[in-house]
Amino acid sequence: MIVKVVLALLALGSAPCVAQELHVFQIYDTNDPAVGKLIERASADLDYFFTNVVPAALPNHQLNSHFISGDDFSIDTLRATVNNMGAFGENDIVLLFYLGHGFDDPESSLQMLNLPDLANDTGTYPAQRIVDALWSRSPALLIAIFEACNVSSPGLLQEGGGTTYVFDTERVQSVLSMKAGLAVASSSEGQFSLIGLDGGLFSRRMLGFFSEAASQVPADLEQFKRWIDSPLAALGYTQDPLVLEATDQTWQVMNSDN
Repeated sequence: MIVKVVLALLALGSAPCVAQELHVFQIYDTNDPAVGKLIERASADLDYFFTNVVPAALPNHQLNSHFISGDDFSIDTLRATVNNMGAFGENDIVLLFYLGHGFDDPESSLQMLNLPDLANDTGTYPAQRIVDALWSRSPALLIAIFEACNVSSPGLLQEGGGTTYVFDTERVQSVLSMKAGLAVASSSEGQFSLIGLDGGLFSRRMLGFFSEAASQVPADLEQFKRWIDSPLAALGYTQDPLVLEATDQTWQVMNSDN
């Protein structure tokens, strides 16, 4: 699969001609020999959500989609994609989702993880560096999610189950209309991140927030943060997502008591 850069103007009727963009970065390590097939299966639901459901909820934003997977997944490609971005507009929305291997970053005071390039063995890329680079370009909203392990050596375990989503675009619009910076790791330092035939344990939880099944939960950014910050468990393992919030140009761990 090649890197896809898609530009599409999505509008309903005569939408105002305002330079608002929706930047979507999807990074999937589908060539991984251990769990690449599971990642590829999981990416189908995620890609549908990010490139169909989200744009439908934000018709006045122009979609700018970056999709990296297969042979084109590498640290060099990811670094170049992020570094080549110019400044974002004051109303731009930036969404990033990574699904692949990860391990803890001992240099991160916030316990954010590292992204490895196992196939090409070209080093690592701290997730915090990606978050900082995107946030420094001043978007209205940044949500960067890394579904990966956060342990001393790369590894991704398997887990089963089944999930079907009926998405509610009004819930998507309510959350993405906020101005904020949010960076999320699916597991805390020292924990594995679980994936199975129906996708990652964390991403299933995240997508569930935007489904009609969650209609009893208010659809706003604060509720979304609480939803994804909830502990996850399967097969005797526990995942405690790590949620960081931006304060100006600095990041801090979300206080779950708020």
